[in-house]
Amino acid sequence: MVDADSGQELGQHEGVHGFTIGQRKGLGLPGPAPDGRPRYVTAIDADTGTVTVGGADHLLSASMTATSPYWLVDSDITETECRVQIRAHGEATPGYVRRLGDGPDARFEITLDTPVRGVAPGQAAVLYRPEAEGDRVLGSGTISAARPVTDTP
Repeated sequence: MVDADSGQELGQHEGVHGFTIGQRKGLGLPGPAPDGRPRYVTAIDADTGTVTVGGADHLLSASMTATSPYWLVDSDITETECRVQIRAHGEATPGYVRRLGDGPDARFEITLDTPVRGVAPGQAAVLYRPEAEGDRVLGSGTISAARPVTDTP
C-alpha cells in the first residue's frame, strides 16, 4: 500500500481483490493519515499489486476514459454535451463526451461539469441526452481510467 501524495510505502496487504475504490475501513493501516484525516483507497493496480490510499479529495474525478462503447442513438456522434451516469442509483451529471476511434480500439473521453466521487475502472458510464419527452440514452461504455481532480496535467 502506498500513499497517494508521497508515494511512500505504508504497508503490505493480502491481495488487491480485498479492496474497492473509496473503501475506508479494513485497510490494515494503523490509524488515520498524519494530518488526522481518514484514508481511502484511491487507486488499485492489479498488475503491480499496488493499492494507493489518500484523502477524500483523491476520490473526486472530473474526467475519464471508457472503452467498449455501445451506441444506441446517433452512432456517428463524435462530440456532444450530455448527462453522464456512473452508478445505477447515482445522479446523472452534465458533461461532454468525445469519441476516440472506432473498431476494436474504440473508446470515448468524458469530461464532467462537476466532479463525482469514487469513479473506478470497470464501472459503466451511461450517456443521456435530455429531451422534453424524457432523457434519451445515447450509449454506454466501461470506464477504463478515471483521473482525480488532484492530478496535474
